[in-house]
Amino acid sequence: MLGFRKQAVPHPRLFLPHRHNSRTDCLGRRPGAQRTKGTVMATPTTLYVSDLDGTLLNPEAKISATTADILSRLIADEGLLFTIATARTPATAVPMTEAIGIRLPMIVMTGAAKWVPIENRYIDTSLLPAEKVAEIVEICHSGGINPFIYDIDTDETLRVSHCEELNRGELSFIEERVNSPFKHFYLHNPLKVGQALLMYACNDFERISQVHARVQQSGGCEAICYHDIYNANQGFLEVFAPGTSKAAAIRQLAKSIGAERIVVFGDNLNDIPMLRCADVAVAVENAYPEVKQIAHVVIGPNSSDSVARWILEHHNQM
Repeated sequence: MLGFRKQAVPHPRLFLPHRHNSRTDCLGRRPGAQRTKGTVMATPTTLYVSDLDGTLLNPEAKISATTADILSRLIADEGLLFTIATARTPATAVPMTEAIGIRLPMIVMTGAAKWVPIENRYIDTSLLPAEKVAEIVEICHSGGINPFIYDIDTDETLRVSHCEELNRGELSFIEERVNSPFKHFYLHNPLKVGQALLMYACNDFERISQVHARVQQSGGCEAICYHDIYNANQGFLEVFAPGTSKAAAIRQLAKSIGAERIVVFGDNLNDIPMLRCADVAVAVENAYPEVKQIAHVVIGPNSSDSVARWILEHHNQM
């Protein structure tokens, strides 16, 4: 074991995935099943889903060589059903996780879409209508923040629109992504408002939280705000179509691949809904206290490859 601070009580089956046939399609489904006396017995399957920042990524916001080695071998050799659920888009999530060799759809933009890495395309997208986008833009502007508006272009790249002057956090955000083949920025005034996959803003946390409260009151959307784990004074606002969440996307993915159990790893407050939907909720040691409180298991910190090591230990017990 990895020195769990808290060990939960779910049935031991929840912790012990069966080994899998490595032949899978783009949704991770495997051909064949065990046959007993004329009946088809499906092999029990476990879907593992990890948040990125603060959980699977180390404190330098990278996938370590150890984590990449463990997970890539389990996926390639044993058909491990593993994916990520992140607020990030493919522009950063794909290069960050390339060494792992994820085959399942990745849950991106907090569940607003899934990215199929072996086909380079989006599936299961949810859009905010243009009139709601316009309303939220007005709320944001009145609160002193300027949102980025995301939609998908015909070539499966993200169109990201923004107007007004950029603050330091926004400039840094653009600079890290401006050369990505997955995302193109359109900085223009006046802002062109249409349907949106995601509305995103970064600013002082207090200002973000005030705008978040007003957006929530307006209804007709899902809105979350949370601290930047790399800068406690900065906050993020994300707005999506109604019903969008990491939790909903995980349940949908588990159903599509026939997974019988779900194990979820997280650290931040925005991970709580997906942890609550899991059969086994796992928090890293560096998680917020509220996250560790609702977790079944608390493992080591994200600086110690704890997610990969935990999966390796429990996956290999069968």
